[in-house]
Amino acid sequence: MAIMGRLNDDDLEVIRRDGFILKPRFFAGEEIGLIRERVLRLRPESTPHRKPSRRWILTSPSHAFRQCLKPAVREDLSALSRVARDDGFRAFSAKYYGREVQLDHIMSIETPKGDEAITPWHSDANFPADKMRPADRFTLKFFIYMNDVGAENG
Repeated sequence: MAIMGRLNDDDLEVIRRDGFILKPRFFAGEEIGLIRERVLRLRPESTPHRKPSRRWILTSPSHAFRQCLKPAVREDLSALSRVARDDGFRAFSAKYYGREVQLDHIMSIETPKGDEAITPWHSDANFPADKMRPADRFTLKFFIYMNDVGAENG
């Protein structure tokens, strides 16, 4: 895919300072359309989440292996996994953490347009205290919005 808004060293400075980055038009409209088509095809094959609007497209590398055994989902799942590598998310994360990184999971969230925030502003914890990941396991999240997001809906 041709990247319109490549992540760069300036973005590293911004995320370290502000805790987030907004990259409008990172993907061309046609590219985001292809990603959305793949996600929508995978949703029926995905794992339910406790919140009905959310679906676990990919929950772990072992889950990816099992899912890729199904020919109907192999290409779509592989293509979505390649977005992390080919579109710079993995390289950016490695620079951020100063070490090699891996794709942890892919989640799809389908919500109707509304006037209120889905979730109030918050910060995610590593994991609940009884299920803590090792101290060297952290997550850098990338949200890819499939529709236009602005102050009135995002």
